[in-house]
Amino acid sequence: FAATYPEMVESLVLMASVAGDERYVQHMPPPALLRPVLPLLASLVAGRLLTASFHDASLLTPELREEYVRPAHIRGSREGLLAMMRDSRADPPIDRSRITMPVLLLFAAHDRAVPLSVAQHLRELIPHARLVVIDRAAHLPMVERPEECAAAIRDFLREYNRRTGATIL
Repeated sequence: FAATYPEMVESLVLMASVAGDERYVQHMPPPALLRPVLPLLASLVAGRLLTASFHDASLLTPELREEYVRPAHIRGSREGLLAMMRDSRADPPIDRSRITMPVLLLFAAHDRAVPLSVAQHLRELIPHARLVVIDRAAHLPMVERPEECAAAIRDFLREYNRRTGATIL
């Protein structure tokens, strides 16, 4: 959205985002191959992937695990996931040079799903990007380090406010 309609976006926060990185889309298996095995994969892999999304696995309580798994039990969620995967393969590449607004890239130091190399690549491609790395967190820094994430976003927005005179709600 920010690349297509930059005039409508004042500032942008990307958290653990691949931001349309074609390398990720190319490595996804075709949705047609996943359809028959997705329920089995969901059961076997979801727990491991979720655990790997935490730097401190003790923060993944049974209640939190259930909150993350619950949407998979909603009728139509599997079809929605497969449609999203299918459609993302047809998306045109994002022209990141059109992202002209200030951008905060918020990434975790120990993220194995979207490593810091992606953040560094995005920082090179997006003209006004600032990278903040949250230590002692993996793919879910907003869960593991919510105060640090909120502070980074608040600081980013305050800086934007100082430069532009915009009001932060």
